[in-house]
Amino acid sequence: MDLTRKARLVAGGHLNKHVPKHTTYSSVVSRESVRICFLLAALNDLNILSGDIGNAYLNAKPREKCHVKIEHDFIFGPEAIGSYVVITRTLYGMKSSGAAWRDAISALMRNSLGFNQCYADNDVWYRKDVNDQGIGYYSYICIYVDDILILSNNCKKYMSMINETFIIKPESIKVPDTYLGADVRQKKTQDGSNIWILGSNSYLKEALRDYNGVLKENG
Repeated sequence: MDLTRKARLVAGGHLNKHVPKHTTYSSVVSRESVRICFLLAALNDLNILSGDIGNAYLNAKPREKCHVKIEHDFIFGPEAIGSYVVITRTLYGMKSSGAAWRDAISALMRNSLGFNQCYADNDVWYRKDVNDQGIGYYSYICIYVDDILILSNNCKKYMSMINETFIIKPESIKVPDTYLGADVRQKKTQDGSNIWILGSNSYLKEALRDYNGVLKENG
């Protein structure tokens, strides 16, 4: 959110020229769907909870065959130099990692949590639920790679179920104040109803601060 850039040491997936394109495609929830879900939460008085799955890709197995030659001893010891290691987890940087991880989280959503994919956006998941008053409603989960957004009367239940299989960073589990780069806040209207507001204030402030710095540097 402060416009700093993050660098990672990743696998050189670009060197593998023999990975079919159909094994690499992976979608994410659209921003339009996220806005619609916030609207549904306001209309149906649903709670919202967000969370971030740690080292998400490492939970899946790769779709491509990949190995690396050991050229130093800091992991496997000097006797392993010159040997080959088979990659058995979807490392960041491999071509099929995103798609393999999406398969893994989708299987959990479908088989363990009992959610269905929305036809209009396959990364919006929904299921029928019943609240404490016995009234039926729908719970929703939006997934953007490893960022989870749960909309339900019982968000903690589904967050705990996901956390049983994948490790969710404890500090990330909260009512969202940001999601996908947007500011998020909840507000009560004069008639007592809740609304959710999405904005770009934080991004704009940082962008203007950087821009003014560049102008100053260049006179």
